Amino acid sequence: MEMQKGGKRARKSHMRELNVNKEPAASEAIYQQLIAPKPYLWWWVHDRQRLSLGSVIEGVLAFGDMDDVNKLFLLVGREKVKEIFFKQISGRRCNYRPQTVNFFKKVFARNV
Repeated sequence: MEMQKGGKRARKSHMRELNVNKEPAASEAIYQQLIAPKPYLWWWVHDRQRLSLGSVIEGVLAFGDMDDVNKLFLLVGREKVKEIFFKQISGRRCNYRPQTVNFFKKVFARNV
């Protein structure tokens, strides 16, 4: 931290640059059809309208039922969901349970 006049500490400018949600928010259609009717999938989020597409996909795949998953496939597209899912599970930290990862690996392996 840098010292200012009078001994007060100032926060470094990079703290202002921190952007927690770098992905754009999900579309209005996704919000109206998936997020708004099922707030319990994101119970800890205060502003659900600003959820990123990745967060919506993670919430639906981790906590939704198959109707939610099918609606997600229709709204976003199966290939886009697949792409984001595999990106999410390939990182250092994965928020999915092992059973969920195994199930959706099998779902996405089939070209149905």
